[in-house]
Amino acid sequence: MNDTNLSREIPNYILAQAPVLLASLGGLIIALRFWRKAPTASLWAAGAFALGIFTCTLVGIGQAVGSAAATHFIGPVLRAVTYIFLLIGVYAGRTSPSAMPTGSPESIWQNVLSTVRARPGLLAVSRMLFTSVFLVVVITSTLVTFILPESFVSKARIVLRPNSSNAVGTTAPQSASGIFDPHFIQNECEVLQSEAVLGKAIDDLDLNKEWGKKYANGDRLKTSETMALLRARMDLRPVLNTSVIEIRIYSEKPDEAAKIANSIAVAYRDHWNFPAPAASTSNGPHVEILDRAVPGFRPVWPNKPLNITLGVLIGLLLGVLAGAGAWWVGLQAGKKPGANPQS
Repeated sequence: MNDTNLSREIPNYILAQAPVLLASLGGLIIALRFWRKAPTASLWAAGAFALGIFTCTLVGIGQAVGSAAATHFIGPVLRAVTYIFLLIGVYAGRTSPSAMPTGSPESIWQNVLSTVRARPGLLAVSRMLFTSVFLVVVITSTLVTFILPESFVSKARIVLRPNSSNAVGTTAPQSASGIFDPHFIQNECEVLQSEAVLGKAIDDLDLNKEWGKKYANGDRLKTSETMALLRARMDLRPVLNTSVIEIRIYSEKPDEAAKIANSIAVAYRDHWNFPAPAASTSNGPHVEILDRAVPGFRPVWPNKPLNITLGVLIGLLLGVLAGAGAWWVGLQAGKKPGANPQS
């Protein structure tokens, strides 16, 4: 998706979150209105609804740019934190779970703090366990991220135009009125992945030999084997509401990715523009190469900043769960007869 389409689609995806956005905005306004009557509960509720608005916006942008991490991981985690904030707001300022909210200094949260101060040894164990789990998760995710092989992407873009030699009524990427035909583009994406096109690119670059050195201990690969590998590295993306197709190739070597993407674009262009004499009456499109692929400067996978950030978030979550679990076990053990509550 190009920058123009992206800027057009982001607001649409955010608007798709409109019901939750409006509910969160209404909740935020109500929480602020009750600030003087119940300041503690209002603070937690306002934070929850503000986080809800931020989460909806983040998920909308993630859907627009195709970020699976934002849509399927970060969004759900932030929503869970939102629910926790709301739950805290329900009981904030209460002396007991069944009491009405009050401004009493002896609220349930002060009681929790008193309990924590009364057990310094248990607090130290919880802190140590939290720190250990957090560091193990963060260090492991960081090491794995830097150990994983890097992958580069190169993109070539082609455009399909109506062939002037086509008979009237034949299928074309756009009609005379300029209406886009998505079915034709989908069909041409299948042609791009066909043996006629990919086989030509494989022969031009001698990929059977080159990839045989990498994957078959120097033995020459069969064309079918090379084609399977190539299709796994290939990603075709039609540009929204246009007859432009983006050919993406992923490889550990940026130069190789660019060469393959350009070779496929040329092979597809030649497939339609320079047919054999027997196919001179072809009703296919006229293909032009808009942008040739260039080697990528930075790897697209693994996404190191994202992986490290996720490692920190997961480490915090697991660390809190481990510390809280140790604290709960310690409290249960302290309730046994003869246990020392000050330990």
